[in-house]
Amino acid sequence: MKGKEAYRSQPLTSLLTETETASLRALAKPVRVVPPQTLYHEGDPCRHAYIMEDGLLMLERLASDGRRQVLAFVYPGDFMGIDMAGKHMVSAVAIEPCRLSQVRLSDLNDLARRHPAIDTALKRVTHGILGFMLDQVCVLGRMTARQRMAFFFLHMADRQKCTGDSPEITLAMTRADIADFLGLRIETAIRTLSAMKRDGLIDSVSLNVMRIRDMDTLVDLTDLSAHAWRNADP
Repeated sequence: MKGKEAYRSQPLTSLLTETETASLRALAKPVRVVPPQTLYHEGDPCRHAYIMEDGLLMLERLASDGRRQVLAFVYPGDFMGIDMAGKHMVSAVAIEPCRLSQVRLSDLNDLARRHPAIDTALKRVTHGILGFMLDQVCVLGRMTARQRMAFFFLHMADRQKCTGDSPEITLAMTRADIADFLGLRIETAIRTLSAMKRDGLIDSVSLNVMRIRDMDTLVDLTDLSAHAWRNADP
């Protein structure tokens, strides 16, 4: 993960013109899921793509030993559902009530053939998602529990488009979800959160809201190049 790309996500529609976005949305139909419903399961045929309009999903996968790995949290504006293997490699589980736009892949492929800019945008977003997941595995594998938790808070601050030196982060996911995202035992995740609170790096605002109190230290802990958060565009 390098430079600003370490934290900055880019919605599909931000890469399209208004006309291209309108063409895409004309193919979509609304879909809703609520916790603990699953939008699609690992291994299901891949027939639709989705744009998240509102809510929060997580993408998870089961390892061969039965352990769960949370690969990503899906926020409004995110594009998801395409898999080159023809079947879903992850399950998409609702954390909050979600509203999505669903597009049949056959319709999306036809649209992309007629509009090269849409085809380019789809490839760019899809490659970005895969790149983040690969970076997550590589980077987290070299980090201590404290560094992983710092990475998580910076990542959440970006996903929730927080600004300022002391942003407040809404954590709708459970502590177990966070632990499985970071590849930690839940006991380790809870101890690490408590230690970071005690050291003044973060604090609790309410049951599901945390405040980052020392952004510079979190950035330094992750050891990502170019101090991406501090130098990121607003």
